[in-house]
Amino acid sequence: MSLDMEHAIYKLVGSTGNGTSFAVEGGRLLLTAAHVVEERDDWLAVTGDPKGRHFGCKARVGFVDTRNDVAFLEPDRPVPEALDLSPSGVVNDEEPLIVWDCPSWQDPEIPLPMRDAKLRRRAAVLSRRWVTSQGTERIGLAGHVEPGMSGGPVVSTSTGLVVGLVTALWRVDPAYVVETWWDVAESQYADSAEEKEQYVESLKAHLSLGLGIAVPSKSLIALLGTWRDSPNRTPHQSR
Repeated sequence: MSLDMEHAIYKLVGSTGNGTSFAVEGGRLLLTAAHVVEERDDWLAVTGDPKGRHFGCKARVGFVDTRNDVAFLEPDRPVPEALDLSPSGVVNDEEPLIVWDCPSWQDPEIPLPMRDAKLRRRAAVLSRRWVTSQGTERIGLAGHVEPGMSGGPVVSTSTGLVVGLVTALWRVDPAYVVETWWDVAESQYADSAEEKEQYVESLKAHLSLGLGIAVPSKSLIALLGTWRDSPNRTPHQSR
């Protein structure tokens, strides 16, 4: 995958909070999660390190779909790099995936003026697929997903295409699960104290990753098509 991919991923910064977005449509549109931008229309989109390669622009919300938790923003000028959406999504359940976080923005101990928008790649794999009670599709990701990553892309390492958009995370308390579950399951898994310790540490490690939740790329493509084809598209169209 090209390192230029990182320059298509943007930190959204506003007075009501921050989130992540990524460019599509040749850099003419930014995609993010609807809940990131629900309280304001105007945002600053930034990427990179001011001491190195970086880019920033103003972006305005142009479309919100709360049911899918997806929003589109229009930058005040085209951004230099963009990603492509996969029409088929995650084909192989064992396919390695990548998500991104922005450590500087997610560290409350770093003063705001000193934060940069440098991105860090994090590994993920598909965990499950399901349809919500509202009839929208979701995919689950086993990987490091935390607040501030909502709106960011999920990318296939084999194709370099976007297969999803991060919308949420679900995390449990590993210690609580081990304490309440292990007494029942111990006899099925461990014959010795050493084996028990190995299983417990492995279980805690997997539970601590949590579950990232994403909208699949097929849904994003459908929403983009609906938005493009709308004859009465307004500056801020909502569904």
